[in-house]
Amino acid sequence: MIEAPERIDAACIKEFLQRKGADLAGIAPVDRFPADGSNRDPRVHMRRARSVVAFARRVAFSSATPYPSVASLQFGDFTLEAQLNELAYEFSLWLENGGEMTTPMPAGRDVVSFEIQQVPPEEPKVQLKGSFDLRYAGALAGLGQVGANGLLINERFGSRIRLGAVITSAVLEPDAPFEVGGDVPAFCKACGFRCAQVCPAKALVTAGHADHYRCLTIRPDLVDPAEALTTMKHDLRGNPIVLAAKQLSYTTSPPHTCASCTTQCPMDQGRNLSSRPFSREGWIDSDYSQAAAFAPKAGR
Repeated sequence: MIEAPERIDAACIKEFLQRKGADLAGIAPVDRFPADGSNRDPRVHMRRARSVVAFARRVAFSSATPYPSVASLQFGDFTLEAQLNELAYEFSLWLENGGEMTTPMPAGRDVVSFEIQQVPPEEPKVQLKGSFDLRYAGALAGLGQVGANGLLINERFGSRIRLGAVITSAVLEPDAPFEVGGDVPAFCKACGFRCAQVCPAKALVTAGHADHYRCLTIRPDLVDPAEALTTMKHDLRGNPIVLAAKQLSYTTSPPHTCASCTTQCPMDQGRNLSSRPFSREGWIDSDYSQAAAFAPKAGR
């Protein structure tokens, strides 16, 4: 049974989300988002939208690993995203009990658009889009900055987070946003773009943007482009609702096993949050001091 809130304001919302397991939470007013009908526009999902509440849970170090396994997939992807979806639903009920309308957004791979931008004999270019751009919402709600790896990077947990969001009719006090678009954050330049260097697919040639074809195929140098594109067309066919259902049930496109761009991001102070700070394989000793020195600040 979800209780009714004593009041609905930013402080109560963050307390509720934290109590339910969120590590991060932030609020952005709808007028920060473009009114263009894209997957960055909350009005597409809710005409009466006034605020977007973005939240995140951290991925455990044991699951954010460059050495993939069934366990890391289960607890770094499947379980965590299921928990975020449950949290979004409970949070929506809580807000509704207080008299506000809501629309929870799915976490994870709810792909609703598969666009082929370039076909063989050139290397394919494809674009996948979810129903709502959670990274964009997270940046506007102050959770972090979009880094060179195309992921939302938080000053405490680096890239080691999974995101969720709820769109609501409630008018709430917003958090300071981070800038979206333009140049990559200064800390990415200071890092030397380690994510791009270690990417086995070479999918991060353009800083801040992942080449979806290369990311999906992992080793494009070993795959025939025409065959790969044919497989993608087969797996990602259908109208948006069918396509989203396929992805959310992981029947055609389970999370692949590469997490290099997450694990090699040095903007992660998580190991120092422990009462007994520990090292992590794949990091160098200077990583923590670098993360502290280049922690992102609110853009406005």
